[in-house]
Amino acid sequence: MAKLSLGTAQFGLDYGVSNTRGQISLKDADAILQLAKTRGIDILDTAPAYGTSEQVLGELKAAASFKLISKTPQFRRDEILADDAAQVRRSIESSLEKLGTESLYGVLVHWPGDLLARGGDLLWNTLSAARSEGLVKSIGVSVYDPAELATLMDRYPIDVMQAPMNVLDQRMQTSGALDVARAKGVSNHIRSAFLQGLLLMDQSAVPQARQAARPYIEAFRAAAERAGVGPLVASLAFITQNDNVETVVCGVTSAAELEEITDALALAGSVEIDFDGLSCNDASIIDPRMW
Repeated sequence: MAKLSLGTAQFGLDYGVSNTRGQISLKDADAILQLAKTRGIDILDTAPAYGTSEQVLGELKAAASFKLISKTPQFRRDEILADDAAQVRRSIESSLEKLGTESLYGVLVHWPGDLLARGGDLLWNTLSAARSEGLVKSIGVSVYDPAELATLMDRYPIDVMQAPMNVLDQRMQTSGALDVARAKGVSNHIRSAFLQGLLLMDQSAVPQARQAARPYIEAFRAAAERAGVGPLVASLAFITQNDNVETVVCGVTSAAELEEITDALALAGSVEIDFDGLSCNDASIIDPRMW
């Protein structure tokens, strides 16, 4: 069964469509980490792009208790240059310094197109060198869809990948991408299990711009109700049903939220719901990049 990893974007940013609290305080971040330790969470997901998240984790000495995964800068260009690769090296060193550790559990290329651009191998070679030097244990990529992942796995020997998957966005599962990745020895990390909180929001609170998602959310809620569980447990049940998922990355804004999620995960493995008819293929609904 998939484990839980803690996403820390909220430690450094006002992040998430359902986040009404904004960036969390240092005191709240510390409370979250203390609870995470007692609940068996061992991986924290961060990035230089997450505002002050790395500095906060460093100040709270998170490296002493958790495995840390960070990410590269995003270039989003058609060609990657030697200077870009040098920037990635500097970024890894900066992350190590901010986080107060000598080695990261993982580094992911934050924008997958950077590896697919001309010169993308320069970035990969830089990551490989950092791994060889012991600065990083695992290297990989954060992706957005199965086709992207397939192309990247053909081109690079990826250790770890992170991808979105939830009840509405079932592409990583139905495409077989997770099966292929697992067969290649890739560690599969899933994010967006709650579609940035949209699956858990009260229907009256769904933003006007997201109203197209309401029929899908209502169908999901009805399926959860028939199974006798709430949307949080049902959302996690969908992820835990796939044996190829190693961990699901969830962000929270309070220790109480984390407690609720870990309790829900403990229940999710025993829930039986047919999720096949609940998927949505409308990218404007399931891909937050288009929101």
